Amino acid sequence: MSNTAEVINPVELGNAVKIAVGAITAGLFTYYFYTKYTKKSAGAQICPMKKSLNARLGGDEVVAKATKSFYAKVLKDETLKPFFKNVDMAKQTKKQTDFNIFAFGGSEKWYGRKLTEVHKYMGVSNANFDKVGEYFSESLRELGVSEDLIREVEQCNEKYRSVVVTIQ
Repeated sequence: MSNTAEVINPVELGNAVKIAVGAITAGLFTYYFYTKYTKKSAGAQICPMKKSLNARLGGDEVVAKATKSFYAKVLKDETLKPFFKNVDMAKQTKKQTDFNIFAFGGSEKWYGRKLTEVHKYMGVSNANFDKVGEYFSESLRELGVSEDLIREVEQCNEKYRSVVVTIQ
């Protein structure tokens, strides 16, 4: 064993520091965007939460069935049917199902467009919004969902009224 001190090349040390700072910065950005753009926050990860509304409804499968049944009702309604003229209903049903799963807490992220963008020029009235809600509630009832859970769904959906309704 030698008593001589090892000489550290300042350039190598500088590069090592840059790499470490880069890794720390990347980690902080990842954490920031994860907590900002998902429903999970540091508190939600630490504190246990009750089962999501989506899970209590019966999961993704029940929400998908309800959404499919819902659109069958909507397309029979002469006041709502025009909103879906020239719309690929298979794609629309999939998008709405994905959104419902997200809104009911079954998914951490929504990858679709903002609701304000989607509904901006549609001319949705409060009466239209109410009718859509009634059809979704009916669809849940047909699947045997309890009235308590249906009320929770209605309360959840009500939060979106201000971004969906564009005419008074």
